[in-house]
Amino acid sequence: MPPPPTVKPAFVDTCRGGMTCIEDYSDSTLRGMTPFYRALDELATHPRLVRVAYFGDSFIEADILTADLRAMLQERYGGCGVGFVTITSMTSGYRPTVRHNFSGWQSHSVMDSVFFDRSKQGISGHYFIPHPGAYVELRGQKNYASRLDTCEHASIFFYNKGEVTLSASVNKGEPQTETFPPTGELREMDVTGHIGSVRWKVESADSTLFYGLAMDGTQGIIVDNFSLRGSSGLSLRSVPVWMMREFNEQRPYDLIILQYGLNVATERGRNYDRYRDGMATTIAHLKNAFPQAGILIVSVGDREYKTEEGDLRTMPGIKNLVRYQQNLAADSGVAFWNMFEAMGGEGSMADMVHAKPSLANYDYTHINFRGGRHLAELLYEALIYGKEQYDRRRAYEADLRSGDLRFAVCCVVLTLLFLPLRRACAQDALPGCPRLQETAFDCDTLMVCGQRTDTLPVPLIALPAAFRQLGGNELIDSVGILKPFWEKLRMLRLGIATDTIRIVHVGDSHIRGHIFPETTGGRLQQTFGALSYTDVGINGAFCVTFTRPERVADIAALRPDLVILSFGTNESHNRRYNSMLHYRQMDELVRMLRDRLPGIPMLMTTPPGSYESFRQRRRRRTYKINPRTSVAVQTIRRFADANGLAVWDMYEAFGGVRRACLNWREAGLMRPDHVHYLPEGYVLQGEMFYRALLKAYNDYCSQ
Repeated sequence: MPPPPTVKPAFVDTCRGGMTCIEDYSDSTLRGMTPFYRALDELATHPRLVRVAYFGDSFIEADILTADLRAMLQERYGGCGVGFVTITSMTSGYRPTVRHNFSGWQSHSVMDSVFFDRSKQGISGHYFIPHPGAYVELRGQKNYASRLDTCEHASIFFYNKGEVTLSASVNKGEPQTETFPPTGELREMDVTGHIGSVRWKVESADSTLFYGLAMDGTQGIIVDNFSLRGSSGLSLRSVPVWMMREFNEQRPYDLIILQYGLNVATERGRNYDRYRDGMATTIAHLKNAFPQAGILIVSVGDREYKTEEGDLRTMPGIKNLVRYQQNLAADSGVAFWNMFEAMGGEGSMADMVHAKPSLANYDYTHINFRGGRHLAELLYEALIYGKEQYDRRRAYEADLRSGDLRFAVCCVVLTLLFLPLRRACAQDALPGCPRLQETAFDCDTLMVCGQRTDTLPVPLIALPAAFRQLGGNELIDSVGILKPFWEKLRMLRLGIATDTIRIVHVGDSHIRGHIFPETTGGRLQQTFGALSYTDVGINGAFCVTFTRPERVADIAALRPDLVILSFGTNESHNRRYNSMLHYRQMDELVRMLRDRLPGIPMLMTTPPGSYESFRQRRRRRTYKINPRTSVAVQTIRRFADANGLAVWDMYEAFGGVRRACLNWREAGLMRPDHVHYLPEGYVLQGEMFYRALLKAYNDYCSQ
């Protein structure tokens, strides 16, 4: 029998209280935060450049927010310089991180209504045509951050169909001149040294487009700001993929951050389906052009408007858009950071405007540099905490692999030692009972041998003293759909079957946190031996989240003997919750699973109790029990009964309508969001689920 599996430590996939953590939806594709964290690991062992591209709208123009994020990352991981800068800029006069002077350029932006050729644009959504004698100069500024005033490597990027001659003057020294023959591809001219300022001049140019310049280090962090006033993010789709790929050769990014929404949200906006679909193609476009990069979506922040009564309120469209952006991240398999929540949620922009000193402008839409520093600190904290979690997970998985290797070696040694004895005694375990064939499975075969009495002791659980008025902790399986599964477990425990039994547990963030399912899975493995328990969770998931052919195919590829479905929390947190719609969505998911997994039994669990939050302007957030949870629970039970699924009513087991929330809160096992649970709470859920499964198994064996 294999050794008891180690329950995943509490620190994995949890979030520190008071912090808004990054939610990574890229488990299978690794297109979320993993490439960035891997790059930071490589930076520690083999010095290199780790590049971040930060795309956004006017919220980050003039290097607001990105300047401080860059400085914080460079202070921790090394690096210098301000990164990428467009040839000309309307914000050059008030960008504090670099002094930007230029003359003699014809500027074209994707936001121009006329005379813009999309086929010529670069990654920033611009292209620039030089007049004779055109120049551009960058000078680092030490007043804002010490690592931004100098750099070690400066570049200018251009696309030349004809010959071009450029000169570069470093620190007002003698110009260095270079001539480039026509190539028809993206080129760069670079200079190195201790660079405080660099002046580029176009000596001559024939059919040449310019895109930008950069001041970088030779190792450490680079953060490029690609702000575009008025952009929704959809214009990124129009940048030619070949141009992006060529830019990727020059500046391969480890992380791409997308922050949009100010130009999308409306006062009463409810449906952002078209925008979400458009951004999905944008993300696919970026994935194609930058295959090595992770992608992080940063939600829109708070934005306020005045009601007819003159009161400031958060735009309802903002909250709707945040949910759409989160779903976009989940559907695209990338990472998500809820800036709206990190700011403080509803009313937070007004709080920033009226802070002393002010952190935002009186348009109740844009932040100032002090506000940018505040938000940069929050994002930086989330990035570093995510890196710490990543490191801990890697260490944990390495320990597991090491333990598995040691166990495998022991098994081989024991097998070799006791192989003769095993052969001599092979027929003594179950005399007269023939070995079953996998192709001819009979649930009642062991009844013939008189073996239907092998029940197992059900362990006792020490519940917190605060827990009162608990319901029955039992599985409901009125049609006996789980009988074939119980029989497989019996055969496994008796040694008649040797194939691994596979359980796949699908669900939302309660499952994505791993602790609940892995506690149950670990206990089952201790009891029955060769059993695999895989959790497939997505933060913020509804059951409809998995009604995509590729996700159903991923579940089917795991070849489960039992599928467990755990949803309902996110459905019930929709204040426009519709029981009929929820029922139809469950029906669609189960139908798709049954099409791919015919004959495989399914078990549903109801959600645990949770609260919903309220916050009036300038007041502390308050919580009340979510009344829709009990409705969702009844809908799940009704669906399971009508469609021949087993169900474990966790909501009722822990107190139902009267105590399912109060028990957890009074025991101090809920997280500050009043929706998720502390590690000890999830362990308790896993233990209770294991007890319910074991009791149902014993009931089957006693028949």
